[in-house]
Amino acid sequence: MKNLKFLLIWILVFQFSNTGVTQNSNQTNTTKMNKYKELKGDDLVHKVFQDISVDVWNGKEKNKDYISTIANPKRVIYKTYSLEMAVNNGGFFQVLYNEGDVFLLDLPECLKVIGANKHAEIVEKANKIIKDNAKFIKKEGVHIDSFDEKFDSEALNKLDSEFYDQSEIDNILKLQAKYITENFSAFD
Repeated sequence: MKNLKFLLIWILVFQFSNTGVTQNSNQTNTTKMNKYKELKGDDLVHKVFQDISVDVWNGKEKNKDYISTIANPKRVIYKTYSLEMAVNNGGFFQVLYNEGDVFLLDLPECLKVIGANKHAEIVEKANKIIKDNAKFIKKEGVHIDSFDEKFDSEALNKLDSEFYDQSEIDNILKLQAKYITENFSAFD
């Protein structure tokens, strides 16, 4: 009888501990799946960008072109957010200096994915100006070192203004938030 009591207690303890593990495991999965669902608007976009940025910086240690290897939805958010920050901080020159001309190449498509079609047209114009002025861009490896005085800076400055004006019409952060909420599973 003593052994039977001990066995019953052991079974109850085992079941309780397994139930706790299962509940914790389910809770962790639920928390992970819902980590962005509680956020809205700008807060959502900022948190997603922050998480992607950590992956990008860690990935760049292994592969300098890591951005091109991440899943398209994450690349779209990372690149469009980085673009807007850089343009708002110092214009297309800032984008060139911080990210390089290669960074801009697929940005029109990234912008179209979130519905920022007019912004995409502006970036296409910037890409053309940069391509036409490539001989005036001095590079050290893949990074921009400086710009020759013959570089058509005024044309890029006009695009900065177009970009700012378009941002008043089509808020990129709102478009990004909409895109993320429509594709939550791609960001878990």
